[in-house]
Parts: sequence; structure tokens; C-alpha cells
Amino acid sequence: MKYNNHCECMDENCRTVIVGPDTRLDGISCPRCGGPVFVKPLQDNKKKVSDRALYVRKEILWKNKKHCFDLTPEQIETVLSIGDEYNKKHSYVNDLKCTINIDSKELARLVSEHIKREEKRSVRFNG
Repeated sequence: MKYNNHCECMDENCRTVIVGPDTRLDGISCPRCGGPVFVKPLQDNKKKVSDRALYVRKEILWKNKKHCFDLTPEQIETVLSIGDEYNKKHSYVNDLKCTINIDSKELARLVSEHIKREEKRSVRFNG
């Protein structure tokens, strides 16, 4: 069942939130302190969490990493995005470009040398 409104206790020390069907919100008092409540629209604060974050959360629970139990999927998503930014800034491998200029005669010479070496090896091991 999806709710559109919720009630919040007006007492600053209590602040209990009550969620229920929209037709029954009139005349509700706080079940904890008995104080008055006011109706607010229910906000859907759930953010989209990536499959990566859900996978990390599952692995934390599966591998019983107790020091990470308090992390929510949203917090894990934040940590993963920071890690991605770090990898982009410090990625030297992606910045390297290597060009080799070999003419066809040089390539043919290198290939023939390689073939001769491989033939010698096969003769040594088979002979």
C-alpha cells in the first residue's frame, strides 16, 4: 500500500512519524507522547542506487565485515563515485599513447627472424 501523507508529532523532544492510510489521519494523536500531530506530504527520498553499490552492500553483509555494517547503499554509492573520480584523475595508463612506425621490409625481417627462432626451439624440444 502506498501512502501520500504522514503525521509528525509537534513535540520537539518526540518527533514521532506516523504513516497510515490517507482516510484515517484526522484526529490522530502521537502514540508515544499523546501530543498533537500535523499532517505532511510523504516525500519519497529514495535515491536511485546503482547495481555496483548494491553488490558492494551484499558483499559486506556476506563477508561479515562488521565495521562496514552501518554504511547504507547511498553512502556506498558516494564512496564508489569518489573512487571513480580518483581513478580518472590518477589514471596514467589511459593517458599513455604509443605509436610504432615500421616499414614493410622491417616487419618482414622481424617476422622471418621470429619464425626461425621458433623453428630452432621446436627442433631442440622435439629432437
